[in-house]
Amino acid sequence: MAGDARHAKLEFFAIVGAPLDVAAIACPGLLAWMLRSDRPAFWWILAATVLYLMALVAWFTLVKPANDVLATWVPGPIPDNFESVRSSWETGHMEARDMNHDLVSITIEPQHFRRQATWWRTGTSAP
Repeated sequence: MAGDARHAKLEFFAIVGAPLDVAAIACPGLLAWMLRSDRPAFWWILAATVLYLMALVAWFTLVKPANDVLATWVPGPIPDNFESVRSSWETGHMEARDMNHDLVSITIEPQHFRRQATWWRTGTSAP
C-alpha cells in the first residue's frame, strides 16, 4: 500500500513537475528573446534562464539516477549502497535549490542595491 502511494506521488510529479520545469526554462528564454534589445534586462533574464536550465541538468544527473535506484528497493534491510544513493539524491536537490536561490538573488539584489545607492538623494530614510 505504501509503495503504491509513493509511486502515485512520483507519477504526479512527472505529470505536473516536468511541464513546469520545461516552462520555467522556456518562459524566461522567450522573455530574453523578447527583451534582446534592452541589454541590461536581457542579460539578467538570460542568466535566470541558464540557472533554471542548470537546475534541471543537476536534477537529471544527480537526482534521477538516485530515484531510479530507489524505485527498485523493497522493504527490508538497508542496501549496501544506501549512503551513496542518499548522498546523490540530497546533493542533487541542494544543487537545484541553490541555483534557484541564486536566481532569486540576481533578480532581487540589483534593485536592492540601486535603492540603497539612491536613498540619500530622495531625502527618505535608508532602507
